[in-house]
Amino acid sequence: MEKKIYLQQGDVILYQVDTVPTKAKEVEIISDSFVVEKGEGVNTHELRKKGLQRAVSVYETENECFFQVKQEVELFHKEHGVFVLEPNMTLMKQKEREWDYEKEESRLTMD
Repeated sequence: MEKKIYLQQGDVILYQVDTVPTKAKEVEIISDSFVVEKGEGVNTHELRKKGLQRAVSVYETENECFFQVKQEVELFHKEHGVFVLEPNMTLMKQKEREWDYEKEESRLTMD
C-alpha cells in the first residue's frame, strides 16, 4: 500500500492512502467527536463535527486506523490546534507499538 504523509499534529501522523484494506473492521461512531489518539494528561487528538457519523467512516486493523473522509472534519488538539481534513480522501494512522524487553513482546503504546 502506497502512503504519503498528509499531515502531522504532534505525535499523530496521518498518511493519505488509496483504499481501506478488506480485513479492516468498521468502528461505530456514536457522537460528534471521535478520539484518534489519547495524549498526555487529558489532551486528546479527536475528530469533531456535528453529524460526524455522516462525515467520516472509521475502520481498524490490528496495526492501523483508517478514516474515509466524506465531508470536511476538524482534527482538534488543545495544544496543537485544529486541522481541517478535506473530503474525498482516505487517511491512515499507524498504531504505535513498543517492545517490552523483559516480557519479550510488543504492545500498543499510550502517552
